[in-house]
Amino acid sequence: MTQGELAEKCDVAQATVAMIERDALMPSPDFLRRLTRATSFPAEFFMNAPDWEFPLGSLSYRKFSKLRAAERTKSHRLAQQSFELYEFLAARLKTPRVALGKMPTEQPQEAARLTRTLLGLSATGPVRGLVSRLERSGIRVFFLPEVIEDPDHESRTEIENVDGFSIWVEGAKPVIAVNGSRPGDRIRLTLAHELGHLVLHYPFHAEQDIEREAYLFGAEFLFPEESFRAELHRPVTLAKLAELKARWGVSMSAILYRARELDIVSDRQHKYLRMHLGKRGWTKCEPVDIPIEAPRALHYMADLAYRDDRSHRALADDAHLPLFWINRIFSAQAAPRRTEVPGQVVSLTDRRKNRSRP
Repeated sequence: MTQGELAEKCDVAQATVAMIERDALMPSPDFLRRLTRATSFPAEFFMNAPDWEFPLGSLSYRKFSKLRAAERTKSHRLAQQSFELYEFLAARLKTPRVALGKMPTEQPQEAARLTRTLLGLSATGPVRGLVSRLERSGIRVFFLPEVIEDPDHESRTEIENVDGFSIWVEGAKPVIAVNGSRPGDRIRLTLAHELGHLVLHYPFHAEQDIEREAYLFGAEFLFPEESFRAELHRPVTLAKLAELKARWGVSMSAILYRARELDIVSDRQHKYLRMHLGKRGWTKCEPVDIPIEAPRALHYMADLAYRDDRSHRALADDAHLPLFWINRIFSAQAAPRRTEVPGQVVSLTDRRKNRSRP
């Protein structure tokens, strides 16, 4: 809700809401009662502020061409709520220590190779179970809820232009928040990109080409150059791109783009293959469905801490959160079912149609 909408629901002036938000006015007991009715959140939620700051992280410097201010605020607060729930449960359990190095002075590709080692990955093979690897390394990974329902009405949280972002909380707790409605390959690329921000860009220096560095990190992390050159042979075809996508979990478009950067394909061949991707409608919806791996840490922690409460009601009471909100956060940590692109098998096995020009 905007300040005006909340003020109307609480029957107060918008200035009152604004002053309370910036700590210039202490809410009266009457206002607090109205606030709980208007939001369905308990009074304890508003009165017990966390002891730490939840910064904007990569949201503060990524160049989102379409990102609206409301989307940034909503996605940031959704991530904060998920993080607070994680920390509430972590205080009751033994959680993995953070096994992630900050390497602001390293070149992105070298930092990606070192990070692979830190996460227990091979130097050249595909990254299997990426989300699980990150969570076991102490990184808090969350899918952002898209729709939030309260008992009285439903409102859609619009974060359609947000792929993901990353944050270091207190400089020691890494967080990656992701839009889980994206295709599996795009989610993997977002995770690797944001992992690059966590590794390379803390603290942040304005003179750095941050997005470029995070891209180089993510590309090397997901598909190391040594393996890339060994497996992408000429002539490069759409069928070969699809084959590599299935093996490495990286989109055909991303593989083709990197092939151009590494001079494996020429400008002319890159343009030709991009044109055929577009003709088939694959620039927006590619064939070869990459499974979405959803975060599991929150579910696992809740099961350990509240073994006899499958409804999350006790957790909601203890965390001072409404049950509908708890359920929305947990339901977001699940992989949505996706449908295949019609005709993708026939198209990809017809090599005569997909063969590129010399």
